[in-house]
This record gives sequence, C-alpha cells and structure tokens, in this order.
Amino acid sequence: MPLFASCLALLLVLVNPTAALHFGAQKDDRVGVEFSSDGDLAEVSKQGLGSRARSKQASVLRAKKPKIVYGTMFGASSDKDLKLLQTQWNTFLRIAHLDNRTFATTDDTFSHVDPNIIHVNTGQCSQPNPSQHAYCAMDRRRTDLFVEAAKRDADWLVLHHTDMMWTRQFEEYLMQNFDPTEPQVVGGSIGCGLNETQFKDECPELFEQGGLCGGNHYVFSRAAIAILLSHGPEALASEYATLAAKPSPPPEDIADGCVVRRNNIKVSHMNGKTISCENFELGTVSKLWGSIKNFMSQEPDITQLDTSSFTLGALEHFLIFHPVKDPDMMAQVYPRCVLAGMCEGQEMSKPEA
Repeated sequence: MPLFASCLALLLVLVNPTAALHFGAQKDDRVGVEFSSDGDLAEVSKQGLGSRARSKQASVLRAKKPKIVYGTMFGASSDKDLKLLQTQWNTFLRIAHLDNRTFATTDDTFSHVDPNIIHVNTGQCSQPNPSQHAYCAMDRRRTDLFVEAAKRDADWLVLHHTDMMWTRQFEEYLMQNFDPTEPQVVGGSIGCGLNETQFKDECPELFEQGGLCGGNHYVFSRAAIAILLSHGPEALASEYATLAAKPSPPPEDIADGCVVRRNNIKVSHMNGKTISCENFELGTVSKLWGSIKNFMSQEPDITQLDTSSFTLGALEHFLIFHPVKDPDMMAQVYPRCVLAGMCEGQEMSKPEA
C-alpha cells in the first residue's frame, strides 16, 4: 500500500505539480504560525500549503481580540491625579499597562519623563477663573489622545478620568456587542448638552442631539478615530482649540460630544452600575466615626464591600467606582474586586477589615 501511494505521488508530480502539492499538504496538516511582537500574524510556514493551512490561518485572524487602549489626562501640578493614574496602571489597568496600551496627556510643564505620558502645550489658556482655565487646558489635551490611539493601532480608545475604576465586564460586553469598524462612541452616560441653551449657538448639533457625559468612561471605535483624524491632527486640534479659547470653555466631555456630533458619529449607550466612593471610609479611619458617618449618609464604608456589592442587575453591563479621589482607597477597592471575580488580577488574600 505505501508503494502504491508513492507511485501515485510521482505520477501527480509528472502530470499536475499543483495537485501533488495539495496531496502532500493533506498528508500532514500541521501549520506553523509565527507572530510579530505586537501579536499580528506574521507568517504561516510552508508546511501546510493546502486548504487546511489557509483555513487555519483565517481562524487565527478571526480569533484575534480587538485591541483596547486606555487614555486619560491630568494637570501637571496635580500630585494626587498623578498618584491616582499610577494606581490605575498598577491595579485594574496593570495588564493593559504592561501591554503598552495605556497613556495620558498633561501640560508641557510636567517635569517627569515617561514614554506613556504626552506633554501638550496649554500655555494659551488665559482665563482668570480657575475652573474655566482648567476646562481650557483639558480641551487642548484631547487631540493627542486620539493621535496616540491611532499610533498604537487601537480598535477601541477608552477615554477615562484618573478618579474612576471599572470592572472587566465593560470590555467583555463592548467586544461582544459593538463593531470597531463602525464609526461610533459607546458611553456609560450620554446626552449631556441636550437642549442646554448655552450650547445652542456654538454647537447646535450637540444642543439638538446631546453628547457624552464624563461621569462614566466612554469609548471611541477605530472608525470614529479615523474620521476625527481624517483631515489631519492639526485640524482636530484646531477644532478643540476653538472651543478651549472661549471665555467660558466647555468641560472636556461637552467638547468631545460637540466634536462627535459635528462629525456625524453615532453615540451608543451601555448601561452600568455606579458606586460612589466619596463617603467611603478607609480601614485605618476610626470605626466609630465611620459608623456615625455611614448612619448619616446611608453609604457603606469600604471595609464592608463584599461580593454582594459587586452584583450586577439584569440590565447592568458593568460596575464603575466613581469618583475615587484617594489613591489608597482605589488600592483597597481593587483586591476586593479581584476576589469578587469582577477585575482582572492575581488572586490575593482577603483584605483585612
């Protein structure tokens, strides 16, 4: 029988070399796949040149997970915001940070050197009111987040603040239900600016449709980023700069919503559950004072967070903690989130109450 197979293979070589190649490929269907440093399919070895090799190559490409990157911003003079950012990168965004998928923008006066922190010139902001000056600076920091996401070949850009953390169900639901090739922004809170008269003249699209709200993080698809940068980064920066230069600049979420609506990008909603940490007490705080404050505010202290605290309702797709103004508080919430199976991370012992 082996002699017959060898003769048949020789006959195929003489009559039809291509058929002989497929005959040999089906005999051994192993396929060697090599990946580049960023996880892209780089090469399929010559060992499987037949239809099975091609189908396996297609399967690998289909199985590739969308690339999600995370961008935020902070003021160069805010030590607390920097510490919050570093805590995010060391806790629930640790894997993304290790994968080079996290970055932030700040002012060009920032003295530290970090390849993931981009310096932006915000010196043109001259509003005397501190809040208005801060909004101007935040608006000017936005463009570089989109540019950086495009540089890192992102399928999704999650825009967030330094004072929030969320559970992994957010990313899971995003990948299962939304397409990054469709121009869209997905937000946990949307509609800000709708029918607000102060925006009627400067951004009628926002006034008529509503935009995005910064109480939650929100996500730009690859296609949406491409539209925003379609006329070049300078054009997008100019659009944000025009909003920032107003005597009363809009907050960054309103500015984002205005830019999105002007570019006819779809806005979709993803419902989440929010837990405010403003009234939480750290474990080191007096339990007596914590009990009194809990009674008055009807808010649990952080030591009472257990698995039930992380339970989602039928229509809730993720859990978000916001605002979390204390880095130590964020560091204490995270291990409880891991133990509840809601956050990515290594198993760790239960935090002391």
